[in-house]
Amino acid sequence: MSRPKKPSTQVEIVPAFDTPELIELGTGIAEVIGEIGTKTARFHDELIYIIVRAGVLFLQAKERVGHGYFGDFLAKSATVADLKISERSAQNYMRAAENAGLSASSTERDIEALRSCRALHGKKPTELYRLPAAPPTDDPGGQMQLDLVTEVLQAVEKDCDQAIIVKDRMSAKQYEACWRRLKLTLEALTDSPWDMVDRETGLPASERGDNRGRKRRG
Repeated sequence: MSRPKKPSTQVEIVPAFDTPELIELGTGIAEVIGEIGTKTARFHDELIYIIVRAGVLFLQAKERVGHGYFGDFLAKSATVADLKISERSAQNYMRAAENAGLSASSTERDIEALRSCRALHGKKPTELYRLPAAPPTDDPGGQMQLDLVTEVLQAVEKDCDQAIIVKDRMSAKQYEACWRRLKLTLEALTDSPWDMVDRETGLPASERGDNRGRKRRG
């Protein structure tokens, strides 16, 4: 009869982390990481003012091209089209400028005033892209309703942008269904009648031919 084997004991040898060499390396790592963080913060602090400056320029361009033609300016302008900036992205820039208190009439001096008083330091672009908050309300569910409204508005905006992108691939039937649905939505939101009119011909959308047909749609 053999004796039972004793269970083996495994011992993990942990290296010493407080040797002079590792302490020196750790100090170097901490310094470099700290420098990265500082420079990153400085970069973002400067970037936010560049973003709102772009927003002001977009606001000025939108004001000058006139209502309904801003998307065409982004897509067809000799100086801007190659940048491939979507209307949604331009809207984010414009909203950032507006949320910073700027407008189409703002100047470089106004932006510099914000920079000099560090008004936007520490702000993230996504904070300025958001729709402005509604006034405070005593309704305990008000914030939830505000969040829901914001989500709906962003979804509608996204769907409209997508419809613009694919409109040239729509059949007459698809196009008609799209503008009729949009018309009903706008009328429900505003409680007012809306007329869907081709901006170039002045014809009602219902008189437009299909995307391969005789009439060009706006």
